[in-house]
Amino acid sequence: MESSKSTASQAEPVLFKMNNGPVNGTVQWSVSPDKNVQINVEASEYSKEAAILFGSAGKYTVSATSGSVTATSFVTIDTAIYHGPKDTTVIMPLTNDSLVLRPSVFGSHDSSGLVISAITRNKYNCLNNFLISQVYTYGDDYTIVYSGVGMPENCQGGKAKAQTMNHIYPVKNGSHVLKIILEGVTYTGSFTKEGNKYTFKWPYDDNVVRISPLVIQ
Repeated sequence: MESSKSTASQAEPVLFKMNNGPVNGTVQWSVSPDKNVQINVEASEYSKEAAILFGSAGKYTVSATSGSVTATSFVTIDTAIYHGPKDTTVIMPLTNDSLVLRPSVFGSHDSSGLVISAITRNKYNCLNNFLISQVYTYGDDYTIVYSGVGMPENCQGGKAKAQTMNHIYPVKNGSHVLKIILEGVTYTGSFTKEGNKYTFKWPYDDNVVRISPLVIQ
């Protein structure tokens, strides 16, 4: 299996490509360990290419299985956090797009926080594109602004959904307001932390910005 790099930062897209297996066989991607990992398959279940984000430092094994053939690759994620490509030449707006946010727990108990993965509904040019975002902290409350899709100068051909990860750490026990801003529209909800358990209240059912799951620990 090919990979774009063997060492990367947290939330930095790493591209993987399966070079063998049946031409039209279904490809199943997996990562071990799988905590705080987001897999973005380029086109369909048959795609032999995937962009994967890792939300925690450590060593990971990436596997792709098609029929009786399994390919593996290894990647080490360091403690730095990726903030997007420095050679971005094009930024596309998120017009008529929507987001799915997936929270997961980072750390443990009183010192725990959140890794919030986000992925677009629409696909954009460059397999190594990047969903541009910024976290703002106001006391015990948080706002995440998603402002566009960055396309680096060394664009990897193809189209893929844009994705990113944001770290909110540490988080105090209690209730917190969470605002998501997409295309200038503010969506407001909240979450409560009790030890290592986080419960989200998200009063939207239009699927423009969706959070799932709503309870994690």
